Amino acid sequence: MVFSMQALRQLWLKHWQALRFLVVGGAVFMFDAALFYGLLNGFELPLMLARCSAFACALIVSWLANRYWTFGERKQVPKARQLLRSVAVSILAALVNLSVFYLCSTALSGGPLNALISFSLGVLAGLIINWFGANRWIYRAVALE
Repeated sequence: MVFSMQALRQLWLKHWQALRFLVVGGAVFMFDAALFYGLLNGFELPLMLARCSAFACALIVSWLANRYWTFGERKQVPKARQLLRSVAVSILAALVNLSVFYLCSTALSGGPLNALISFSLGVLAGLIINWFGANRWIYRAVALE
């Protein structure tokens, strides 16, 4: 099969964006966890206030990193609209993550390995929602005017 240079370039960009998306996700996960831990233990905020505050900060960091690094070469919708889309997708992904975790953890018998499997499947489900939401809606390329 013969590929044109344009087709090869598009294939490279497609996978390079996915890799950048995963790097941003991993970095934001660590930022989120560290901030949550700091707010909970360092500043002694109540559990849900610490979690919601860390989640909000992580969402903004994720949006900025994805807007300017992962999908930076795309012409994009205005920032405010894009941020609202990011919030919507993040909330949906969190709900899917927690739902899959809950369903798996109740379907599987107890034990640390089953908890880890349930956690991992929930994270994977949330990642899939985030990727498609980001690639197809939040950072979708808009037509040049």
